[in-house]
Amino acid sequence: MPDAAYFRAYRAANRERLLAQQRERRRLRPRVRGDRRAEYARRHARESCSRQASLEIPSSYVGHPLFVEAVRIVGPPCYYEREVWEDEMGTVVVALLERRGARGAVRALVALRSSRVASRASEYSLEASQEWTGQR
Repeated sequence: MPDAAYFRAYRAANRERLLAQQRERRRLRPRVRGDRRAEYARRHARESCSRQASLEIPSSYVGHPLFVEAVRIVGPPCYYEREVWEDEMGTVVVALLERRGARGAVRALVALRSSRVASRASEYSLEASQEWTGQR
């Protein structure tokens, strides 16, 4: 089996050919723009609110720095999620009033959303089990 000295000698002897192969590979390889998570998040936020009728922020939530920060964390209100948005705003404002900071507010928001998802899942499983057993 060849060792490192063999490969060093081979690369030294065939330097030009190896460089030409590298250039050709780079030319054929698609351009990579690096980490795109921020770009995808912006696009997803823009598309999700453009699909729904975006409402204007109520005047009670405009002006005070806590409400401005809460709107920045929760996002703009959307038509079919108005009650959900108001619940989330309330949770975030309470977290900010308790001086938990933006991270604490985001944690409270994530906890609220995950509990909502869990309750929906349990409702669906209850409905499915009732359909399966014929109870309704």
